[in-house]
Amino acid sequence: MKILKYELAEPKETKPNLWSSFLEIEAEIKDLKTLYYFCADYIPTSLEILEPKEMKINAEQITDSINDLLHALYKYHTTISQLTTQNQILTKKLKESH
Repeated sequence: MKILKYELAEPKETKPNLWSSFLEIEAEIKDLKTLYYFCADYIPTSLEILEPKEMKINAEQITDSINDLLHALYKYHTTISQLTTQNQILTKKLKESH
């Protein structure tokens, strides 16, 4: 991945002790697999593909790319499930201690 240009917005306080900002980048990404890894790792809120306007991909390429994305999503889901369970256990113990 090659970053061509970027814009980092100044952080703004949206609520007390809650800040917001955004980063807009223009990048060259060599293939769908790299794009999927980027999306899975950085979770952008949106993206726009500027070029190519059209692309040909075969079933194997799209299958591999989607499976890579699904694997990343599965890891996030597993982590969230574990944290939810831990939170429930700690909440229960806290209630029992009072």
